[in-house]
Amino acid sequence: MIAFFDYLYYFVYKFYSRKEKGAAATATMIVSALQAANLLSVFMLYNLFISSKVYLHKIVFVAVFILFEIVNYIRYIYKDKISIAYLEEKWKKETEAKQLRNWQLRFFYIILSIGIFFGLAIYLGSRA
Repeated sequence: MIAFFDYLYYFVYKFYSRKEKGAAATATMIVSALQAANLLSVFMLYNLFISSKVYLHKIVFVAVFILFEIVNYIRYIYKDKISIAYLEEKWKKETEAKQLRNWQLRFFYIILSIGIFFGLAIYLGSRA
């Protein structure tokens, strides 16, 4: 079984591989940004529901992204355990219905992650 973010990495890689040579680095960066946005959205939701006035400095946002970037760089680029060839082989073994469901789930995840993150940031920013 392939992990959720492995498929996400593969989808982003396939999308950018048609347009640029550094698709692996771009895919790693996008997956890292989405993971960081999810973690920071959880913090913002906590801040919203607890009604505390705890705010994160911009440096913390950058540090969280860099942490995810390093972890994902090691996972997808530095080590060859989860390579594009491996992910493509696993992808081709799945049925078309499962492939479509996986694509839809990843697309929904990307839209939802971006929407929630920026929506919360704008809402909490306007309250400050």
